[in-house]
Amino acid sequence: MRRVVVVGLGPAGLWSAISARVADPSAEVVVISDEKYLTYSRCGLPFVIGGEIGGFDELIITSIDKLKSLRIQVSLESKVVDVSGDEVIYEREGEVHRIKFSSLVIATGSKPFIPPIPGIDVSGVYSLKTIDDGLMISEAVRRARKALVIGAGAIGLEVAEALVRRGLEVVVAEIMPRVLPTILDGDMAKILGEAIRSSGVQLMLNSKVEEILGDSKVKCALVGGVEVPCDIVIVATGVRPNIELARKIGVSIGV
Repeated sequence: MRRVVVVGLGPAGLWSAISARVADPSAEVVVISDEKYLTYSRCGLPFVIGGEIGGFDELIITSIDKLKSLRIQVSLESKVVDVSGDEVIYEREGEVHRIKFSSLVIATGSKPFIPPIPGIDVSGVYSLKTIDDGLMISEAVRRARKALVIGAGAIGLEVAEALVRRGLEVVVAEIMPRVLPTILDGDMAKILGEAIRSSGVQLMLNSKVEEILGDSKVKCALVGGVEVPCDIVIVATGVRPNIELARKIGVSIGV
């Protein structure tokens, strides 16, 4: 029997598995994911943090029963470590497993880009990409009063709005001269920037985060030469593709 193995259970992985089932009703379809959750809408994460969506579980867009009805097998919390010949090698619960495939789909998505800012590894600094990230930020917000968001892209601005809704004082630092710099022109960005400021967010444009300060926990950040007090920092500086596995096994990649 033909077996299709999909690595990753984001939207691309889910729809690859469904497409494989449609294309070959007799094939065995297996999805391996390193997350503990089924496919969910990452775009909704800031809205759960801000209280506009009731809980992170509401972001999940499929179910085990649905996947079973499609005869799609799923292995969660399973990390693929290598591909050898026609076998995928993955670790789960401390054990190494091997599974043969006829076709392999690598749908490993992306990961947050963390800029090399001194102090960025101090406690209290977060990025937002997964439900677990959202849970940690939601818990940290309960004890926070002032937040710094690094990056005025879509995620950064949505997180800033969410934190304002939670009652925090929020500063957004953006190295470029306008918000949504890769999306909007100057005129539109100016209108949006004014609306953001009117909502209570302080925008620091043309401002580089030079250092994050704090011993055991973040206390402030140096932004464009100005000391910005904060007890939580959200890094929203974009993503990079997860190509390590593809590169390791010699797949031709475009970046």
